Amino acid sequence: MTGWPLEDGETLLWEGRPETGLSLRPIRHITDQIAIVWGVIGVAATIGMAALGSPGAGVMLPGTLAIIAVQLGLIAWVDASRRRRTTYAVTDRRALIRQGRRDICIWPLDATAVRLEPGPPDCVVLGRAPLRFRLPHGGWQTTWREHRLDLIEDGAAVADLVRAAARANADKRPEGWDWSTVAEPADNPRSDG
Repeated sequence: MTGWPLEDGETLLWEGRPETGLSLRPIRHITDQIAIVWGVIGVAATIGMAALGSPGAGVMLPGTLAIIAVQLGLIAWVDASRRRRTTYAVTDRRALIRQGRRDICIWPLDATAVRLEPGPPDCVVLGRAPLRFRLPHGGWQTTWREHRLDLIEDGAAVADLVRAAARANADKRPEGWDWSTVAEPADNPRSDG
């Protein structure tokens, strides 16, 4: 796993990959929402059909559960194929996350933002950044995206390595690295008139 775009004087400290295979852990927030929505729809439809005396009421709930299982399986399969193409690297200055051949996310190291989510396998959260987009009616929406090293072996050691590298190079951080000071705007007027 070489070929990282390192700057002059930058040292590669660690590189690895997420575990492959099906796992709902990194996409838990999505799978929980889908299961709740479809579960409520299935139970409501089953109760409604039973109240009307429909003979299909006994088929409705198992059919809904089958739909939930297929959707969760597809989401887990897509996530597993994404992780198969993902590699991680930590240098003395930053973390690099490559998905596929060319898509590289570069994240400056911040010792205070690093958080370990114990597994097994572990996840190391590097920090979060605002993701802003314009809404159709003209306002702005800000959401937060976590940058993380998902499903890695010995995540505690990697988290300690990231913290140590961040502390050692605290004076070399690029301008604008601290997203924790960015407040979510209550209302941003359109700037294009």
